[in-house]
Amino acid sequence: MAIMSVREGLEFESQIRSDCAALNGLIAEVLRRGRSAVHAMRDPTRGGLASTLNEIAHSSGVGIAIDEASLPVRTEVQSACELLGLDPVYVANEGKAVFIVAPEAADSVLKVLRAHFRWAATRPASAR
Repeated sequence: MAIMSVREGLEFESQIRSDCAALNGLIAEVLRRGRSAVHAMRDPTRGGLASTLNEIAHSSGVGIAIDEASLPVRTEVQSACELLGLDPVYVANEGKAVFIVAPEAADSVLKVLRAHFRWAATRPASAR
C-alpha cells in the first residue's frame, strides 16, 4: 500500500509504512534451523498472500485454508484497502516470505519469523 499510495499520489490521514525488508538473514536462519522441514518458500510480492498460496496449492494438488482474522494486517493498511476496494490478502507484500513447512517445524519457524518481523502470523495455515 505504501508504494502504491506514493505511485498513485494518494494521501491518507495516517502514514502507511513500506513493508520492504531484506530477507537473506531470515531465510538463512529458517534454513539453518530446519532445511529438511521446509517444503516450499515463496515471495508474495506479486499477487499477495492469496495468489502465492493458490499457486502453491495448485502445483501441489492440495487446498489451503487460512484464518484471515489471524493475519496481521495493520489497521492503516486495512482502512486503505477498504477505501480502495482492495482485499489485503491480494495486495503485494514486498519484503515478506511464505514458508510451507512440516508440522513439527511450524513452532520453530514461527519463532524465527516473530524474531525477524514484529507482525509475524500468529497461526499457521492448514493444507487439506
